[in-house]
Amino acid sequence: MRYLNLGCGNHFHPDWVNVDSHSAQADVIIHDVRKTLPFPNEAFDAVYHSHVLEHLPRSEARFFLEECLRVLRPWGVLRVVVPDLEQIAREYLRILEETRNGSEKAAHDYDWILLEMYDQAVRHYSGGDMARYLAANDIPNQDYVIERFGYEGETLIKSLRDRHLSDFEEITDPEHVDETALTVGRFRLSGEVHRWMYDRYSLTRLLKATGFRDIRICEATESQILNFSDYHLDVLENGQVRKPDSLFMEAVKPNTIVDSWVFCNEEEQGKLKIVQISTSDIQGGAARAAYRLHQGLRLIEQDSLVLVKDRSSDDQFVCSISDLNPTEILLNDYSLYEEIQPHYINNNRTDLSNTLFSYPYPAVDLTKVERINQADIINLHWIARFQSAETIASLLALGKPVVWTLHDMAPLTGGCHYSAGCQKYQTSCSQCPQLKEDRYDLAASVLRNNVSKLSDFSNLTIVTPSQWLADCARSSRLFQNNRIEVIPYGININVFRYIPKIVAKKQLNIPGDTLTLLFGADDSAEKRKGVDLLVQALIKCFQNPSVQELLRKGRIKILNFGRGCPSLDSLSNLDIPIVSLGYVTSDEELSYIYSAANVLLLPSLEDNLPNLLLEAMSCGTPVIAFSVGGMVDLIDDGKTGRLVASEDVDGLSKAILDALLNPKSYEEMGLQAHLRIEQSHSLDEQANRYLKLYEELINNHQSHKESVVAQKPDSFRPSGLCEIAIEAGRLALLHERQFSHDLNAKVVQIQLELHQTQTDLYTTQAELQRIQVQLQEAQAHIVAMETSNFWKLRKSWIRIKTLLSSKKPPI
Repeated sequence: MRYLNLGCGNHFHPDWVNVDSHSAQADVIIHDVRKTLPFPNEAFDAVYHSHVLEHLPRSEARFFLEECLRVLRPWGVLRVVVPDLEQIAREYLRILEETRNGSEKAAHDYDWILLEMYDQAVRHYSGGDMARYLAANDIPNQDYVIERFGYEGETLIKSLRDRHLSDFEEITDPEHVDETALTVGRFRLSGEVHRWMYDRYSLTRLLKATGFRDIRICEATESQILNFSDYHLDVLENGQVRKPDSLFMEAVKPNTIVDSWVFCNEEEQGKLKIVQISTSDIQGGAARAAYRLHQGLRLIEQDSLVLVKDRSSDDQFVCSISDLNPTEILLNDYSLYEEIQPHYINNNRTDLSNTLFSYPYPAVDLTKVERINQADIINLHWIARFQSAETIASLLALGKPVVWTLHDMAPLTGGCHYSAGCQKYQTSCSQCPQLKEDRYDLAASVLRNNVSKLSDFSNLTIVTPSQWLADCARSSRLFQNNRIEVIPYGININVFRYIPKIVAKKQLNIPGDTLTLLFGADDSAEKRKGVDLLVQALIKCFQNPSVQELLRKGRIKILNFGRGCPSLDSLSNLDIPIVSLGYVTSDEELSYIYSAANVLLLPSLEDNLPNLLLEAMSCGTPVIAFSVGGMVDLIDDGKTGRLVASEDVDGLSKAILDALLNPKSYEEMGLQAHLRIEQSHSLDEQANRYLKLYEELINNHQSHKESVVAQKPDSFRPSGLCEIAIEAGRLALLHERQFSHDLNAKVVQIQLELHQTQTDLYTTQAELQRIQVQLQEAQAHIVAMETSNFWKLRKSWIRIKTLLSSKKPPI
């Protein structure tokens, strides 16, 4: 949580972001709050200001509150504290009535309440008559003043006492009227005086006009701001209210997303109310596929809404669970669940697969969401880490038809999203081969729980985008008795459109005659993506003499998009040109990338119906893929692309070679691929097939309502949670111990190597010293020789010999 305190003065909490126009405190940002606040939109969960608003003229108050609204997050709380005009006025009338009885105390209280009402609005000098009153040594009604002003009044009296009254004299100078007026004007604009006063009606009206809702009066001791009392801003640690004469009011920033997330009010013939439920709206391939269905349904004028856990789009028909209820607490046992995913699963995986394996808890009960209850039909999608068997059962128990579109194998297994060839999901998922240690047989427990919670419902229909996934679902223990339909994904053919390759290559600065191979994946590190097999196939292919000649002429290029692919990048060491395009989020940019490629390489070993398969084909680019999953449904070998036996590196290499040496034939395949998508995989084609299924299910459901299990499950806690979490903790501890052991071993090895290096250094230094001594001895020996009589005699003999040789007569 992030909180903001505006006009904090000297009373603030360091955990908050504190702002004031003047401050010597290091924890306070100096800023004029009458101007635009120096913070981005939706930066804070709460904004608080006490006795600030009344110092702004009415013309500036609206802008100030609009800035508070801007920096608040949706559902954020604004807390406003101002002098309470209504309370002051009622107190004035009460005391005025008491003065009629001649009470001396009432007379003193009257003097004070009149000052409280008017002095800060009319004063011309700092402190005003109120300061003169409080500076007196003997305040006749001090208890009453402190009762009205609270802690601040008590503090003010102590600080003003014994001050000279001349310190608080009104500025009057009849001889210099202009100068006096200027001085007074400067003071009144300084911010000390009250420029307006508020009561509950006027402040409520102003907050409503600004855009706040759920406006309410509260006590100094209560607040919607989480843990507000811990910060002691309105109530001190001793329980004393700082400013008891105040009006305390709170308001909430509305969530405009929720306001627009509604079904059409009109009951139109043939228009269904549909809620799509997904973990995300556009992050990830499954999320994008589900979102495209939503777009298609709205395209054919159906009332489709999307409810997600994590929202990334700005679509007004998409809402997240946190938008609906920001204080949603998933479960009290959330900390236990946090142990299981990272330690019992992620750090406990075998080498068989590194594709996601998810634990279905914690989950969110959606049955209280108003739009869920208004819907004619509910369509579940990829809901990992958002929904569990219990929450899905609660949706089914509402008695509506529910469609579950499978995007991978997770719904029918005990946790793995792709089984890596394992078929245990058909029976029990016992002793999962993707987990190293599974003392509690986690996968089997999850599958058993799913079967017990979901198998009795007759209003659940399964849809798969591919025949392969439909076959898996039909053979699964969980869905073997459910109705299963195959409806392929749809795609926006106006976005992923046919662009002539010469045009697309020019857009990407690729020469028109360059043969371009394309590979892409969200996460190429996944083993099932088959990148290592693709690299082997490319190396084989590039050994061909004709391909070598094309490489030498610079006519081959490999494009790669996604979150990096180190295996593919290694080809650059073989002088094979690789261009990494990074993670591409723009569909328009992707359409040019697909269109610029002569062929898309898709070496997945397990896959449902990849989005990039449809996207590439829609752009007129044929695909070379292993004959697995949904690729078999879409690729007609030799007509719209090429299919190769799974894991056949030689076959894949030959297909790539064929594409490089016969680009014209592959261009024709691309045209046929484009026609295939255009005719049967557009958004409206997919949406109409879903609509037909929806209508059939609704009609059948209305005539067979008694077959639906009506009992809503009341348990949202999986069995054995604490035990599994403890085991996760044990595995985490073992992992940490192993890491610590490995680290200690490495430290010991480094220390040994350092000791050996130091020993070698000492030996080298000793040898160097020995050589230096020998060198010094040799130098001394040479000097001794040069100075000896023998050396002098020898030098003389050499000179005589040289002289005689030079005077020898010629023969």
